[in-house]
Amino acid sequence: MKGWFKFLLAFAIAIIAMIGFRAMALTIFVVNGEGLEPEFKAGDRVLVNRWSYGLRTGCHTANGKLQTVLFSYGRICRQPVKRCDIVAYNDPSDSTHTRILLGRICALPGDTIRYGGRTILVPSIANCDDADYYWIKALSETSPIDSRYLGFIKEPFIIGRAMMTVYSHDPKKPVWSGYRKDRWFRSK
Repeated sequence: MKGWFKFLLAFAIAIIAMIGFRAMALTIFVVNGEGLEPEFKAGDRVLVNRWSYGLRTGCHTANGKLQTVLFSYGRICRQPVKRCDIVAYNDPSDSTHTRILLGRICALPGDTIRYGGRTILVPSIANCDDADYYWIKALSETSPIDSRYLGFIKEPFIIGRAMMTVYSHDPKKPVWSGYRKDRWFRSK
């Protein structure tokens, strides 16, 4: 084989492996807004472990309905979601599946919670989807984008557990300055 072809082949394999690893194992999400303070600030790059609750297969649509593309929905090596975990999850009201939210698991399937002066039971197994539900709350009381607004979050929408802030950059400052080194590599 020619030298340039070997290089091109090795480069293509490396790119495919990198994309596969990012899609299936670890992903970095950027925090936008102040809804997660004090734990996270706008501009934090948060490392999320996609394997923390098992690898998701299949995909889902907005409105909480599951849709099969190549595989039916499931989790390989499924692990239970734990109370107080900070998780990344898809916004169930976003039909494009691009809006990712972070929040703390406050109630597990079957738990009873009090919200707005009333008692609510978190449903466990749905009638037809076989999906558990969770009550997820934003870390800041001022953020309305959590289960108080979205309702119960189905288990298929949970991407994984937030592990650490890799690095942080103040979005109000230029690229060459504004790095908050005191927030780098902070585990959760």
